[in-house]
Amino acid sequence: MVVLKNTYLMIGMGLSSGCAFIASYLMDVTMGNSEQYMAVMLVLLLDGFFGVIAGMKREGFKTYKALKVLKNMFAWVVILTVILSIE
Repeated sequence: MVVLKNTYLMIGMGLSSGCAFIASYLMDVTMGNSEQYMAVMLVLLLDGFFGVIAGMKREGFKTYKALKVLKNMFAWVVILTVILSIE
Protein backbone atom coordinates (compact mmCIF):
# COMPACT_ATOMS: atom_id res chain seq x y z
CA MET A 1 0.00 0.00 0.00
CA VAL A 2 2.87 2.39 0.66
CA VAL A 3 4.05 2.09 -2.93
CA LEU A 4 0.60 2.98 -4.30
CA LYS A 5 0.27 6.03 -2.04
CA ASN A 6 3.66 7.30 -3.15
CA THR A 7 2.83 6.62 -6.80
CA TYR A 8 -0.42 8.58 -6.60
CA LEU A 9 1.37 11.35 -4.74
CA MET A 10 4.08 11.57 -7.41
CA ILE A 11 1.52 11.60 -10.24
CA GLY A 12 -0.46 14.33 -8.47
CA MET A 13 2.63 16.41 -7.84
CA GLY A 14 3.74 16.02 -11.44
CA LEU A 15 0.37 17.10 -12.80
CA SER A 16 0.10 20.06 -10.45
CA SER A 17 3.62 21.27 -11.26
CA GLY A 18 2.91 20.93 -15.00
CA CYS A 19 -0.29 22.96 -14.65
CA ALA A 20 1.55 25.56 -12.58
CA PHE A 21 4.25 25.87 -15.24
CA ILE A 22 1.70 26.39 -18.02
CA ALA A 23 -0.25 28.92 -15.93
CA SER A 24 2.87 30.90 -15.04
CA TYR A 25 3.99 30.90 -18.69
CA LEU A 26 0.61 32.21 -19.86
CA MET A 27 0.64 34.86 -17.12
CA ASP A 28 4.10 35.99 -18.22
CA VAL A 29 2.93 36.22 -21.85
CA THR A 30 -0.19 38.21 -20.95
CA MET A 31 1.52 40.56 -18.50
CA GLY A 32 4.39 41.22 -20.88
CA ASN A 33 2.00 42.12 -23.69
CA SER A 34 -0.88 43.65 -21.76
CA GLU A 35 -1.14 46.60 -24.16
CA GLN A 36 -1.94 44.28 -27.05
CA TYR A 37 -4.59 42.44 -25.06
CA MET A 38 -6.18 45.71 -23.93
CA ALA A 39 -6.20 47.04 -27.50
CA VAL A 40 -7.89 43.91 -28.86
CA MET A 41 -10.47 43.88 -26.07
CA LEU A 42 -11.20 47.59 -26.38
CA VAL A 43 -11.74 47.40 -30.14
CA LEU A 44 -14.00 44.36 -29.84
CA LEU A 45 -16.01 45.78 -26.92
CA LEU A 46 -16.56 49.11 -28.67
CA ASP A 47 -17.51 47.36 -31.90
CA GLY A 48 -19.93 45.13 -30.03
CA PHE A 49 -21.38 48.03 -28.04
CA PHE A 50 -22.12 50.13 -31.10
CA GLY A 51 -23.30 47.06 -33.00
CA VAL A 52 -25.82 46.26 -30.26
CA ILE A 53 -27.02 49.88 -30.26
CA ALA A 54 -27.46 49.83 -34.04
CA GLY A 55 -29.25 46.48 -33.82
CA MET A 56 -31.60 47.79 -31.14
CA LYS A 57 -32.61 50.65 -33.42
CA ARG A 58 -33.25 48.32 -36.35
CA GLU A 59 -34.80 45.17 -34.93
CA GLY A 60 -34.72 45.32 -31.13
CA PHE A 61 -32.31 43.75 -28.67
CA LYS A 62 -31.19 40.22 -29.53
CA THR A 63 -29.44 38.32 -26.75
CA TYR A 64 -27.61 35.92 -29.06
CA LYS A 65 -26.10 38.84 -30.97
CA ALA A 66 -24.92 40.43 -27.72
CA LEU A 67 -23.39 37.12 -26.59
CA LYS A 68 -21.68 36.83 -29.96
CA VAL A 69 -19.49 39.76 -28.86
CA LEU A 70 -18.16 37.74 -25.91
CA LYS A 71 -17.56 34.68 -28.09
CA ASN A 72 -15.73 36.83 -30.62
CA MET A 73 -13.63 38.46 -27.91
CA PHE A 74 -12.67 35.08 -26.42
CA ALA A 75 -11.66 33.79 -29.87
CA TRP A 76 -9.45 36.81 -30.58
CA VAL A 77 -7.77 36.59 -27.17
CA VAL A 78 -6.98 32.92 -27.83
CA ILE A 79 -5.60 33.80 -31.29
CA LEU A 80 -3.45 36.57 -29.79
CA THR A 81 -2.16 34.22 -27.08
CA VAL A 82 -1.18 31.59 -29.64
CA ILE A 83 0.58 34.18 -31.80
CA LEU A 84 2.48 35.61 -28.82
CA SER A 85 3.48 32.17 -27.56
CA ILE A 86 4.86 31.24 -30.99
CA GLU A 87 6.77 34.51 -31.11
